[in-house]
Parts: sequence; structure tokens; C-alpha cells
Amino acid sequence: MELVINNTGVGLSLTSPQEKYILGLAAAAQASEEAKFKILSRRYTLSDERTEGLDYDDRLHERLGCCKNTAYALLRANAIRHQRMGKKIVVSESAVFRYLDPAGYAHLVGAQDAAA
Repeated sequence: MELVINNTGVGLSLTSPQEKYILGLAAAAQASEEAKFKILSRRYTLSDERTEGLDYDDRLHERLGCCKNTAYALLRANAIRHQRMGKKIVVSESAVFRYLDPAGYAHLVGAQDAAA
């Protein structure tokens, strides 16, 4: 590995296949973490209309694959963690994931964080 400094800036020159492979693994791991963060930061609401400007459908019942009344019943029974913001109910993707796949959620966040 060589550090290259010239008039256009500083660069890194990879000289062996192992260095390229390790850098590729690091880049893939970072991309995976960024994708996981993007998905887990999604929020859902009980609404008939999806919110414009989002790259996903933010209606809770669509995410759960059920009708709106069933989604509301799950919230009322506290089967899914949620927050009330005025009259609006907001549910995080992690709360949905925890409800749909508790074992997968525990694996994703680590067993200690899953109990919280």
C-alpha cells in the first residue's frame, strides 16, 4: 500500500490483491450498515394515504399486510410498540420487525438490546 500525494490531492495506491480484497470487505460492511440504518429509521402511521416524498409506503397496515382495523387492534393491545404524537400514532420499523420476527430482531440488534 502506498500513500500518493500530488497536486490533485492525496490518494491510496493498493499494491497487492489482499489489500484490495480487505478494502472491498470494509466497503461492503459499511454499505451494509448504512442500508440497515436507512431501513430501521423508517416510520409508519395509521393512514389511508401514503406520505409523498418517501421512498417507501409509510402506512402501517400495508407494512404488516393486514387491514387498517387489524393494525389498530394490534396497537391497542400493545402488541407493537408505538408513540402517540397528538392524534397521530407512529411506529418505528424496528418495532414492526420486533413484532413480526422477534428472533430475527434479537439477532439484528444483539440479544441484550432486544430485551429493552
